Amino acid sequence: MARVLKLRSGALIPTIGLGTWKSAPGEVGAAVARALDVGYRHLDCAHIYANEGEIGNALTAFLAGGKASRDEIFVTSKLWLNSFHPDDVMGACQTTLKNLRLDYVDLYLTHWPVGLPRDAPSPAAGPIPMDQRLPWDVSKFVDTWKAMEKLVERGLARNIGVSNFTVKKLTEFLAHDLTVLPAVNQVESHVYLQQTKLKEFCKSKGILFQAYSPLGSPDRPAKLIDPNDPVPLKDPIILKIAEKHKCKPAQVLISWAIHRQTVVLPKSVNLDRIAENFGSYDVKLDEDDMKQLEALECNCRFIKAQFLLLEGQTVDEFWDNDIININNGQIHPTEHGSAFTNNQSRAHWPIGLALDAPPAGQIPMDQRPGWDVKRFVQTWKAMESLVDKGLVRSIGVSNFTVKKLTELLEEDIRIIPSVNQVESHIYLQQSKLKSFCKDKEIVFQAYSPLGSADRPAAMVAPNEPIPLKDPIVLRMAEKHKCSPAQVLISWRIQNGSAVVVKSVGRDRIVENFGSFGVKLDEDDVKEIERLDCGFRFVNGQFLLREGQTFDEFWDHE
Repeated sequence: MARVLKLRSGALIPTIGLGTWKSAPGEVGAAVARALDVGYRHLDCAHIYANEGEIGNALTAFLAGGKASRDEIFVTSKLWLNSFHPDDVMGACQTTLKNLRLDYVDLYLTHWPVGLPRDAPSPAAGPIPMDQRLPWDVSKFVDTWKAMEKLVERGLARNIGVSNFTVKKLTEFLAHDLTVLPAVNQVESHVYLQQTKLKEFCKSKGILFQAYSPLGSPDRPAKLIDPNDPVPLKDPIILKIAEKHKCKPAQVLISWAIHRQTVVLPKSVNLDRIAENFGSYDVKLDEDDMKQLEALECNCRFIKAQFLLLEGQTVDEFWDNDIININNGQIHPTEHGSAFTNNQSRAHWPIGLALDAPPAGQIPMDQRPGWDVKRFVQTWKAMESLVDKGLVRSIGVSNFTVKKLTELLEEDIRIIPSVNQVESHIYLQQSKLKSFCKDKEIVFQAYSPLGSADRPAAMVAPNEPIPLKDPIVLRMAEKHKCSPAQVLISWRIQNGSAVVVKSVGRDRIVENFGSFGVKLDEDDVKEIERLDCGFRFVNGQFLLREGQTFDEFWDHE
């Protein structure tokens, strides 16, 4: 396991650093002193943490003792958002250096991708007014970055980088003419938010991926805590691996991050835990451990940045819709218990895959199992335990046919599925399945109600029908003075279904929600019912077995 990694400048950065967010004055100095004494050579600081003065005193005292030289200690700090104006960057860095009692920092990061006005309050003082929250503007950020580059020129910062950047924002930023490329992207990352796509993108651009909140930030402010959030330090898989290696759960989480070639920043002011965390270098996880931990990915973000959201902006939009779904590789009774926390959890398909199965579209035939109700019941029992533990309120299934639902309901299960989420639209109305679900008190939930026009090209047939362009739908939209999408959504709702509509267009999202105001009459509904032709847009071809037809996969329904 690497104890240091190399930045693009050639500088070496220790792979475990002491995080100092939420480390209170009166505690942080002792924490830093303890960390340096046990071997930490990396401190992660920030002006907004309001504790750099005490950190500077502890660091100065340690260096005066002769146990290490300044060039052996890697110190990071961050530019706060109300100093993003190019004229303010130099002064902000100099303030940090004065507080830390240093001539330079090894790494200086922009704390978030967006700035704030100079007079914006600190988040600790209360909510930032909406009229002071600024959108992402790559041109303005580049202006800030040019001022950051001057810190390197003057020797005040040896390296500069970014924090909380997505692939989209990095791509836009790197397209500009930069003199100094970012050395680091510091982001939230842990077993529930592994950010593999972002990590690989950073690697391809020579940017080091650095993880904050690797333990799940259990002491984050109360206003950031959802009572249903999973807790990495209490995850059964983590506990099992910790018992196996005779170590602490935190050491498993930190070791996992280092095994991934990630710099990791665990925070603690507990003197014993600080030493324990540094001992994570001695925990050697094996291939099976890594696979089990990788299977815990569920896109659970603890630091959502609500304080920066614009009016009407969702958390997903702020993070550029960088979302994943629970995958079939997690449909295994011993792994699924930690998959994620939400109001509802569904098994994504009726059949599971091996934990090491590649992404859809690349799954070898010999890794595609058939439907096996007994194996699925084992998964379902593990799903039931999620309800028992309060991690989810309801559990359900997805892409189940009448035949598969019948077989599942005949088994000895305690909790009946609350939902069956399936493809359903005007060309695939699934009336028989809907009636069956209603009889069994299972909510029928429709995905792809607009026909999934933006699905991957490999799934698109050249002559397939397009619901949004169907002449009957267009005529009804004109009749009701609404959009075609609103006709399709309203029909599904009036038909007694829950409907899941996907869009990233802000206007379309609002427009789709307005479908509640569209009232189709009896003639409209009858006309739409005549459009049913059993056409599937999402046909599950990535799961077909050798020689199996689509009709066989869908039980000839």
